[in-house]
Amino acid sequence: GLGDVYKRQRTIRVDFPYIAMNDIMRVIKEQQPKIASQEFDNLCTMVLTIRESRAGELTEKLKKAGGSIAGEDI
Repeated sequence: GLGDVYKRQRTIRVDFPYIAMNDIMRVIKEQQPKIASQEFDNLCTMVLTIRESRAGELTEKLKKAGGSIAGEDI
């Protein structure tokens, strides 16, 4: 049912400095998570949702790009 679809989504919050923006956006463009919210300041925050099966890869790439992952499930 529909409930199953949502269970298989992971919500990820990533914080990153403004200077890491290009690298982070490149990862987002490549991985195609859904952007739930975004806030750009000196420290930028984005909340992303992606399939559970692809969450690990997304998280790793965001970290490599200079992001830090806040409590991986929100």
